[in-house]
Amino acid sequence: MTVRALGEDARGNPWLDARVFGLTRGHWLVAAAAFVFALLAAGAARRASLTFDELAYIPAGHAQWLTGETRLNPEHPAFAKWLAGLLPWLLEPRFEPQLLPGFAELDQWRFGVSYFTRAGVTVETNVYLARLPTVWLGGALVLVVASLARRLMGSLGAVAAALACVTCPPLLAHFSLATTDGCLTFFTLLALERAIALALAPVPSVRGLVTLGLAVGAAIASKQTAVALPLGLGAGALSWVLSAPATERARRAKRAAFAGAITLGIAVLVLTASSLGPSALGDYFGDLRVTNAGYQSYLHGHFSPHFPQYFVLALVVKLGLPLLALGLVGWLIALGSERELGFAWLGLGATLVLFLVVVSVTMFGTGVRYVLPVVPLLCLGAARAVVWLGTRRLERFVLVGLFLWSASDVALARFRYVAWFNQAAGGSERGSEWLDDSNVDWGQGLLELRAWLAREPTNGGRLPELFLTQMVWYPPTLYGIECHWITLEGMIYALDFDPPDPGVYALSEHMWNRLRMAPPGSAGRRLFARSPDERVGPFRIFRITVRPPA
Repeated sequence: MTVRALGEDARGNPWLDARVFGLTRGHWLVAAAAFVFALLAAGAARRASLTFDELAYIPAGHAQWLTGETRLNPEHPAFAKWLAGLLPWLLEPRFEPQLLPGFAELDQWRFGVSYFTRAGVTVETNVYLARLPTVWLGGALVLVVASLARRLMGSLGAVAAALACVTCPPLLAHFSLATTDGCLTFFTLLALERAIALALAPVPSVRGLVTLGLAVGAAIASKQTAVALPLGLGAGALSWVLSAPATERARRAKRAAFAGAITLGIAVLVLTASSLGPSALGDYFGDLRVTNAGYQSYLHGHFSPHFPQYFVLALVVKLGLPLLALGLVGWLIALGSERELGFAWLGLGATLVLFLVVVSVTMFGTGVRYVLPVVPLLCLGAARAVVWLGTRRLERFVLVGLFLWSASDVALARFRYVAWFNQAAGGSERGSEWLDDSNVDWGQGLLELRAWLAREPTNGGRLPELFLTQMVWYPPTLYGIECHWITLEGMIYALDFDPPDPGVYALSEHMWNRLRMAPPGSAGRRLFARSPDERVGPFRIFRITVRPPA
């Protein structure tokens, strides 16, 4: 079955291919989608407070530029932290991290707290600047995914893939934060796009080979789970060789082997250079472990050190239902693509499956972000379904309806993309029934809590006492929130006391969800069963007023 028999001609769409001001309409639409993606991600970056991992990443990245020390956050390779520290370094090129507590001891959390609590640039400015390179990568991701889709499905596929990306809350969430996940996802897709471009070219170009090697190296130097990428590229290369006529296979095999050797060499150089030393190779797999010792992952009412099915289920409840439906249909259709492009789909499919397998076997369940590179591949599948279905009027109306559904998901999320869940999971309000940690509450809600407190009525110009339990390890005073900062055990004791002290008690969603582990009948279980008076972002609010005299 050929691409043409499945629907849209892979060479394009007459309306989309018409030129306007020197570019096709398709290119303008893709550029607009990339711009909108970056705007939405930048808006989310402005509205989220410092997250758990950023407390380590941003100070480590800033220190890397100033000192060359890459061991402050040893759990992850250094590349993404170079990006996170770039703009803070340009803003404060004379900052001396060696003088802060925690630097000499390589204590990333102590150093992170001292970095953000020092006098100087405000935490909001610092964090926003650190996030901007990832925001820009998000806009570039839309262009890369569209370019890949255009090679496989023509201009209609390119536009559909771009729109699928820009209406995907998990992509917007993690391209608005200065962490490793967005960086890994962008360079993974760039490597796949470059590899397919090289395979389709009559003669491989030096620039193409170098770009492929740099992209693979940047992905591997961002996160250890990127080991799935070269394996997926290898599967695609083997399929490309076997898809050739018997007389051409030897030539293709030599070409693939040469490209693989160049790519591997450049990738090793990138990994070594980004870590400023050959020790990077020996230390690289130090954090690629089966479980995080002592950590209990949560999955739909149960706790365990390891759920093999965690990341598949996370995708099912965290991705939009139109994207899931079209993505799966599109991948089934792609299996019947013409032989010339079948190798590309097999390579992409192998990468998708390998990422799921590698992450499911090696990582503990703390967030859908670990399988973020899978999401743009599902966007490509959705584009394939659009190309196939968009041939009849009724089908086009259905596709428009699905797009409006996806766009409304993004609009109704109101920049709270981290905690977004689809309708099958019950929406964001019920997301913590399925997952916790960075899926619902990663410390991103302090700005929203601060704005809510500013609207609260005062008693003689004084706000009520605030008792706060959050999942991050930095003081709320960093954002100007004066409160009693207490542990989860402290919150349990305070609210179980008879009568509790009057005031406002704010308990973050992740910490509340951990109350599920409390024994039946305990104070923790009583607090878990208690309905909040209000929900403010990822916080559950309990109001305690002074009891009137008997």
